[in-house]
Amino acid sequence: MRKLALSLAIACLFFHYGSILSARARTDLLSQTPSPQPDQVTPQPSDEELDQGDPFFRVPEPIMQYFYSNSQQLNICPGGSSFPFQVGSFAYPLGTQGYLVQLLCFQTAYQNNYNFFVYRETNQGVNVWRVKLPKFEINSSGQRVETQMDEVVGLVDYEPVQGVLTVFTKYRGIGDCGSFAKYQWDQVDFKAIEYREKSDCDGNFVDPENYPQIYP
Repeated sequence: MRKLALSLAIACLFFHYGSILSARARTDLLSQTPSPQPDQVTPQPSDEELDQGDPFFRVPEPIMQYFYSNSQQLNICPGGSSFPFQVGSFAYPLGTQGYLVQLLCFQTAYQNNYNFFVYRETNQGVNVWRVKLPKFEINSSGQRVETQMDEVVGLVDYEPVQGVLTVFTKYRGIGDCGSFAKYQWDQVDFKAIEYREKSDCDGNFVDPENYPQIYP
């Protein structure tokens, strides 16, 4: 009984001391966080946005409305919904030349489907075109074949400063097979830097960056 009482006393002491440290940590954090000015609005990203990328690259409302209004003419999201989702879609500035727009079409249990467009406003009006990505595979003759993807399926990460797009596409949910690709943006479209694929869904997990290389 004495050992039990001693253990409980020690536990209470650690809990009390941890609460003091936690309170001090919160106080320090709040003291370092700048208070928003009265005329400023502090963005509050949702959980979905945090999962999908940087919330500060949200698509501007007029641009999103343009894609909604012209979804049929632009053939947006042909494999899923008839219009893209605003949450999970992003617009990356291309200097003063417009935006690279990443539209989320639909989500599955383990990856997403996107359409990419370039959106530019000119004196003649809005200029928009679809961005296609190169895809590579080895055919039955052992030859490398290149095709173009209208839609991007997978886990997508875009670095706007470097202009590098990384796509990991799972061939099934457990992620033991798929493709891994990197592309470089050149102000017009994406050029392939690297393309790898593991086509055998054999239950053996390999880092996608170590998949067998197909390109270059």
